[in-house]
Amino acid sequence: MKKSILCLVLIAIVMLSLPMHTCAYSYGENDVIIDFIPGDIDGNEIVNSADARLCLRAAAKLETLTDEQIKAIDFDSTGTVNSADARQILRAAAQLEIFELTINIEKGQNIVVGALHHSGIFFWDYKKNSDELAVDLVIEDTVPPDLIGGCDDMFYVINADSTGDSEIRFIKECPWTSEVNISFVLNVIKK
Repeated sequence: MKKSILCLVLIAIVMLSLPMHTCAYSYGENDVIIDFIPGDIDGNEIVNSADARLCLRAAAKLETLTDEQIKAIDFDSTGTVNSADARQILRAAAQLEIFELTINIEKGQNIVVGALHHSGIFFWDYKKNSDELAVDLVIEDTVPPDLIGGCDDMFYVINADSTGDSEIRFIKECPWTSEVNISFVLNVIKK
């Protein structure tokens, strides 16, 4: 009983300490939408051997993936799935490799990351390498139909008006241990 109460108190502390921005966000026509977690083919917010298995079955033409599932593993933007993708998923699940996504944007474009939401006792945090890069966690009552915002419609909006290229490391971790469930690097390249 005491452990349950302690867990609830810790979760409440974490939730209250997150940077919540309640202002409405004006969606731009050219916003880049990322509505998946890299490597998470089955959509359960965890990258593990089950995702690698699905990837291998798809590479062997034994499984048909949806467009959304392919986006989650198509790191080379070829639109195809192969055994190298499955290997990358397994290495990421074992914390031997970190997924890297590269997004090319023009001045004035924003990146909207909609699939990074709270999940049990784990939450997403980020570290950025540029002070000129603005990253806001937004909460809205309504989101565009093409954006999955997760619980409470929370999503990250990244404004990359910096003069150079930037990197953001998203980390899904447990707040009171050093355990990292999955992380990925988003490289923002100015066109």
